[in-house]
Amino acid sequence: MGNTTSSHSLWLASLVVFVTAITPLTSAVTTTASTPISLSSGTNPKPSNGLSSKRIVQYCGTLYEPTSLNHVQISETVNASRPIYVTNVLYGTWSMQANKTMTISVNNTNVNPGLPGHAWAFLEMGKVQRAGVAVSMAMRGGFTYFNSDSTFDSYYAALHYTLRKYKFDGIDLDIEDYGEQRPNPITLEPVVRLIQRLRKDFGPDFVITLAPVSTALSGGSNMSKFSYAELEKRCGKDIDWYNVQFYYLPNELESTDTVDAVMNHGWKPERIVIGMVTEPDFGDDVFVELPKVAKTLHTLVDKYPTLRGIDGFDYYDQKPGGYPAPWEWPRWAARQIGAANSTVSTSPTSVREI
Repeated sequence: MGNTTSSHSLWLASLVVFVTAITPLTSAVTTTASTPISLSSGTNPKPSNGLSSKRIVQYCGTLYEPTSLNHVQISETVNASRPIYVTNVLYGTWSMQANKTMTISVNNTNVNPGLPGHAWAFLEMGKVQRAGVAVSMAMRGGFTYFNSDSTFDSYYAALHYTLRKYKFDGIDLDIEDYGEQRPNPITLEPVVRLIQRLRKDFGPDFVITLAPVSTALSGGSNMSKFSYAELEKRCGKDIDWYNVQFYYLPNELESTDTVDAVMNHGWKPERIVIGMVTEPDFGDDVFVELPKVAKTLHTLVDKYPTLRGIDGFDYYDQKPGGYPAPWEWPRWAARQIGAANSTVSTSPTSVREI
């Protein structure tokens, strides 16, 4: 009996030690309805090279090469044999549908992302995230369904579900539903409501960006039926930055003129990521050859040293590497904005820092 009692006491003591050890782990994965959900998957530590504020943003909207339908491998941007320069990936071309489901575009056709044939794409996405790079849903359509107070919650629930299901680290809202005879474009109030709801539900590390055309920030043409200046006043604290399309007008990045116009309208450089077309497929009037863009970027970095970064659209056959090596563009981009002395990859938890 004495040995049994001694063994039992030893077992209890060990159990106490074990429970004490795992308590922080179990607490860390417990969430309640009022706790923001963290979807961040990156594992890289916060960089100590002072470059955490610079964004190298890669759009990857084309998941299948248009002619061969070969899989586009975004994971090559984080290939372990090379330094990682990309900090954020905007993945897929997503739209909300009337039936409260979300689709991705494959060769201009909306398809169900949950079909087994597309599973490879999310494995690719996971590889990027495990390298410490934040991946955002690139949402391009269906914003009109958020316009009505009576249906907002049900469509938001569908968006929320999709973001959680595919473990996105953020969302890029490219709202281009004003004009071209498109009915019921989304207006300011539901956009504010959407952004604030996303921030509340997904927490401070979730990356929320928007993608206005350049002239929308400088008093000119706007493809959204709301003022981005007003949006910034209303909920700028919940928006990480703007991926501005400096390819709305012909040959914008041959000079600094349109960027200067944006800054002259009161926008802070640290709120602006310079968006560029990285492949000639989109037309000679919007694609500017890289040496010309490089010259413009060098001038802009000198003029506005706190510029947030640069984004490239679209990945699959972009220059300088073309279809065989589209992963070369992030390295090129980092060099142009002075962020190539060391890798600039970062965990999603540090992307909100300026």
